[in-house]
Amino acid sequence: AEDLGAGNFARRAEVETDDEVGELAKLFNSMAERLGSNFAKTESQNLELATNNVALEKTARERMALLEESESRFRHLSDATFEGIVIHHNGTITDCNETCLALTGYSRKELIGKNLLELLVAPESRNIVIEKIQTLTWT
Repeated sequence: AEDLGAGNFARRAEVETDDEVGELAKLFNSMAERLGSNFAKTESQNLELATNNVALEKTARERMALLEESESRFRHLSDATFEGIVIHHNGTITDCNETCLALTGYSRKELIGKNLLELLVAPESRNIVIEKIQTLTWT
């Protein structure tokens, strides 16, 4: 039992009798066999998980590098334009280019998180802009 507890799953009890002690030894050996088999499967699965984790981490690093490169290209392109560019999510400003900041007079910190319509569209024009946005169809 001590060997089994220490991870020696090949260790077996000697079966010398057919009485209750012999039956107990047989059951012990059967349990040791199942434990050894399950331990080997677990070790194999752990190795497979570690291998998959390494591959996943490599893929994540590669994709992050591609994303950073794409963001950098976008930032350079958007900053090179003469038009103000605003990126929003459901009307809330998430980013903008330098030209937008120059045209509006706001800092990036002032714009980020603000409602695009309330901030950049005159109150008397908001309903018209909302109607136009709602009638747009994207293909």
